[in-house]
Amino acid sequence: MAFDKDASAELNSFNLLNYKLIHDGFLTAKKGAIPLRVLLFENILVLLHKFDDKFLLRACTNMKIPIIKLHHAIVRSNAVENRSFFLIIQNKEVSQMLELISSSESECQRWDILE
Repeated sequence: MAFDKDASAELNSFNLLNYKLIHDGFLTAKKGAIPLRVLLFENILVLLHKFDDKFLLRACTNMKIPIIKLHHAIVRSNAVENRSFFLIIQNKEVSQMLELISSSESECQRWDILE
């Protein structure tokens, strides 16, 4: 996993109650077809990975960081697939691009608030 230098301390004290929830929903990471529960807060995006019947806060092979600070993220719509968009994450330690797919075009448009 690749986190910021102070990530372990940050994750140990991480409390979702300190953030205002704006939107949440189910998306799928295209690479690996990984089902995700995505929580959009004021300044962070949390990607919860489905494992058995639970959603866990953990990184997986194609998703390096499960908590994304929005000032490190860029969102672009997919011109080919109307149900998906690209999430581009860039900071000093990690550069990554995820294609996230929603269940419908209207659900994908709800995530436009990221742009």
